Amino acid sequence: MLAKKLLGSPAGYRQSATGSPSKDLELCTPGGQEDESNGAAARWWLSEAKRIRAEAQKLRQERDAFRTILEDERGQFQEAFQALHTEQKRLLSQNQAMGSNLNRSQLALQKSKAMASGARRELDQLHARIAETSENTMRLSAEGEEYAWQQQEMQLTIDAAEETAQDLKLSNETLQWQIKELREQMASYVKR
Repeated sequence: MLAKKLLGSPAGYRQSATGSPSKDLELCTPGGQEDESNGAAARWWLSEAKRIRAEAQKLRQERDAFRTILEDERGQFQEAFQALHTEQKRLLSQNQAMGSNLNRSQLALQKSKAMASGARRELDQLHARIAETSENTMRLSAEGEEYAWQQQEMQLTIDAAEETAQDLKLSNETLQWQIKELREQMASYVKR
């Protein structure tokens, strides 16, 4: 831009190849003689070159500042991404652990149901025995009392088994709810 201004100047300025703004500008009249106006123009061009150099230095400083900010932002982004990746891995591990707990709870619930069913069958068998021995109550009263006691024990066993089954059912529902929340959290982290 400066060269274009020099070449297009009506005063006949030309540019040399010395590499210095103060030496590059040789101000000559069309007849080849220097005058006072040409010296003033040279000083103006020199001050203009200094101003352009200062602006270039300012632009370089701004560029360096922007580069520093960009590198800081990039580092923060990488740290946030790494933290998100770590959190995702932790949630996946927690989800797997809760899935294992859920499987164990379901197995325990099935065993509890089997125990309750077996206890109920035994209770039915006990009722049948009591019905058979009712005809001989006088002769087998001691045995009948023993059977009655066994019936109460079986009922307590059934009640305890049913309570255990209910507790396991509630625990199973709680675990399923927690797993659902974890999956929703994982989905929200992935969307981010």
